[in-house]
Amino acid sequence: MTPQFPRLFAWHVLRNLRRHRLLALLNVLSVALGIAVYLAIQIANHSANRSFAAGIDLVAGKAHLEVRGEVDETLWPILAKQAGVRAVTGLVEGLVTLPDFPGEYLRVLGVDLFTGEPFRTFEIGAAGKSPPLESWMGEPGGVAVTAPFARRCGWKVGDTFRALVNSETKTLRVAALIENGDSPADAQPRFAVMDIGWAQELFAKQGHLTSLQLLLDDPRRAAAIAESLRPLLPPGLSAEPPRQRSAQIQNMLSAFQLNLTALSMVSLLVGVFLIYNTISASVARRRTEIGILRAIGATRWEVRALFLGEACILGAFGIVLGAFGGVALARVLTGAVAQTISSLYVLLSIDRSWLSPAQFLTAAIFGFGAVLAGAWLPASAAAKINPVAALSHGAHAERSIARAPRWSGFGALFLAIAALVAWLALRTGPPALSFAAAFCVLAGLALFAPAASKAFGDAASAGVPLVIL
Repeated sequence: MTPQFPRLFAWHVLRNLRRHRLLALLNVLSVALGIAVYLAIQIANHSANRSFAAGIDLVAGKAHLEVRGEVDETLWPILAKQAGVRAVTGLVEGLVTLPDFPGEYLRVLGVDLFTGEPFRTFEIGAAGKSPPLESWMGEPGGVAVTAPFARRCGWKVGDTFRALVNSETKTLRVAALIENGDSPADAQPRFAVMDIGWAQELFAKQGHLTSLQLLLDDPRRAAAIAESLRPLLPPGLSAEPPRQRSAQIQNMLSAFQLNLTALSMVSLLVGVFLIYNTISASVARRRTEIGILRAIGATRWEVRALFLGEACILGAFGIVLGAFGGVALARVLTGAVAQTISSLYVLLSIDRSWLSPAQFLTAAIFGFGAVLAGAWLPASAAAKINPVAALSHGAHAERSIARAPRWSGFGALFLAIAALVAWLALRTGPPALSFAAAFCVLAGLALFAPAASKAFGDAASAGVPLVIL
């Protein structure tokens, strides 16, 4: 590196940004848009996963096995006597909507205070103080709700509210608050707990449970104990680890989230094209300047570094701006993601955005990768410019025109690859092949751009009227 390179770099970049402010702003915004969309979708996906996992933890708690379905409550004492089973508790789950708060609902969990104590990951009552048993078990309709939801609705302990259950209006009472900020309930504010007997009456499940939760003496023998319980269970029911149910639903969510991630990468691809066009135009404008720099001793690496550095500076501003935009956009996207997941897979409520440094680091890496990918070819072309040939703009234009058919040939090749990969994706899989096919289509059409531009230019110079639909 020559001693004058840092000063040359600063002069080169500042001069170009000052002369082409609007173009520089467009590049910053293009990178920012790509980063914001990618980051927002990653935050939404991560928040959905955390909320879903919290919902599983709320229901299954510390259980090693669960029997889930339409469970007859007479199975409860039978399973409790089996070898290797340390404790058993029953649960009743249901959903109530709140007519006085349009759009709001509560996921009600009926629990047994006595047998459920070893399973719970939350405490019923403020600071671990359970409500009085005579009130909790003796009076119908008493529920414990999370403190954030109570504040949202303006409720205090003792207040009553209307709940719609199976098209029938019921009156429920706030018997206690759940205020454990470090529990899974913190991620699921639309969550309420009531006595299991009153929950059976509320949801018309007398004599039946939604699930039985089992704690084992040795969790490592969960598979063997589950197999030994199979003869005791009616057809259609089985004992499985709660995490297995979580994994099954998570596999379904993964395909949906992969689609969102792939779509977010398209926005980064747009930034690659804009950076490429900007740096290419900058190289074309400054061919004479590049030739002079090469003639006075600037190395090819230094010329390449000038243009790559300019792109990275624009990219850095875009990444910072996109990080702020991504957090703001995530607040909008999380609601849409939760609604889609609830409609297609499982009921899910996302009431907070979960952020992690890894998300921002990954977005920054992808952002700089997109910037370098877009700037590398024109920067390399600038580094290869011959000082004498740099003074001949006509020869450069002729070479660019001559290369158009070759780019079109590559475009046709990419489209053919896209057709082949799409066929394989439909016939054999895996699903990731479909994204590769989509990328090849975009790349193939982009490579036809030089020939299309030349065709439009020739038609316009010949006086042929062009109709743009």
